Amino acid sequence: TYETNDERFIVWVLRDITEEKKAQEALQSSEERYRSISENIKESIYTAEIVDGKLKTVFYTPTIKQITGYPAEEFLGDMERWEKIIHPDDIDDTKTKMQNLFNDTARNFEAFEYRIIDPLGNIIWIEDKITIKRDSKGSIQKVYGVISDITISKRAEEELKKSALELKELNETKDRFISIVS
Repeated sequence: TYETNDERFIVWVLRDITEEKKAQEALQSSEERYRSISENIKESIYTAEIVDGKLKTVFYTPTIKQITGYPAEEFLGDMERWEKIIHPDDIDDTKTKMQNLFNDTARNFEAFEYRIIDPLGNIIWIEDKITIKRDSKGSIQKVYGVISDITISKRAEEELKKSALELKELNETKDRFISIVS
């Protein structure tokens, strides 16, 4: 309000914020959906991007702790942490495959299987699916990944191979026995 020459004026400024409110509600709904999904899946999602000229992981979902035994903060604070937990028998092959993916501008996706060692010394098989976003020159801009614990399926696969080998040996023994009897 203001007054001049014995007149009093009231000035109001009104602004329609309907669209702004709708956008805020949509953003909140989207964040709630994302949080619900990321907290309820068994896989861990991560993102890496170029920071100060280097590719740096900037995000892990909390599920990374259930898979590896290490909290996300430990991986974000120590860029070599992931490399340190890869099983010694798998480190060279895994690093080579990842370097080949990163250096090949024609490829933007790869899935790797390798073992890691958790803080208690347990061996965990993981599948690491990596998707790369590149600029028009082929340089890496972002990396998106999904890490899954595949230990149970790997153990089942090993048991199946073991059973198949035992069955094969049993059949060979049976065939020899029948040959001797006949």
